[in-house]
Amino acid sequence: MSGYFWLTFESMQPLCESTIAFELAIEQATRRVARVCSAEFELWIVTDPTRNLAKFLAPLRPDIRAGVTDVGAQMIAEFKDQQRSRSRLLWHYTLEQLQEVERIRAGDKVIFHIYARLTVEAIWTSPNHAAAVNFEIDTPGRRGGWPLQVEIAESDWIALLSQIKFRHPVLDRVPWPSLPPRFRRAEDHLNDAWRYLRTKEPAASLSSCYKAFECLGFDLFGKEVERKDVLDLLMSGAEAEKQQSVLAILRSLQNYFQLGRHEKRAPVHLSQADAQMAVVCTSTILAYLAPDERHQQRGA
Repeated sequence: MSGYFWLTFESMQPLCESTIAFELAIEQATRRVARVCSAEFELWIVTDPTRNLAKFLAPLRPDIRAGVTDVGAQMIAEFKDQQRSRSRLLWHYTLEQLQEVERIRAGDKVIFHIYARLTVEAIWTSPNHAAAVNFEIDTPGRRGGWPLQVEIAESDWIALLSQIKFRHPVLDRVPWPSLPPRFRRAEDHLNDAWRYLRTKEPAASLSSCYKAFECLGFDLFGKEVERKDVLDLLMSGAEAEKQQSVLAILRSLQNYFQLGRHEKRAPVHLSQADAQMAVVCTSTILAYLAPDERHQQRGA
């Protein structure tokens, strides 16, 4: 094993569906010619920064397509002396992996480790000796340490999750309609609820879920109305028993969401699990009611 290469993190951004790209710079730190025969990269997430413990997440793959269209996106095949190159590595993430990152970071920044292993044909030369050719295994790290450590600020990570529209793996398993125009304010409050979940503010998340349902009556009727009137409009074609059951669910949920609105009473302890249940339930019910709202608009 040798450590003749340095890695530098440059950026991270979504590239396409289910793919996040890591842009790295790789630099040879010695005088030799190194022909890269193979390269392997792994992405780990730090679970305990105080003890530097990390958990494997996924392999990182070179962006082969970009190697054809963008010569600056793929690592060069041969390094001469202190030569520098860029490399684009792809994380083909799963929703479960993103949720695991959310669980581990718990409202804080994200710390990744990137491990690398290069197999190179190394050619060493000196003025008085013939060139020596060796096949070597190189384990690149950052300047002054190993492996490469990548810290993503909480705000940057949340912005990335918003950009790729990640919410929760459960919600990806069901058909997800786009919400109609008159649900816009409710959707804004729902987005706030997800943002507060990401920033570990469960009380604010529950309060936003409460507002998401409360504003529906005004947006649909132009005035404050009872929840029953809202469901009469949104579920006009459903049986009375079904409407009553959904109304009971809404009333129970709104009572639960009120735990985050403690202006007139002592606050209760709310956890991330409480907030997660609130936003998942709110998302599911809004998506459930939205098709009926579109039906009402077509029939108007």
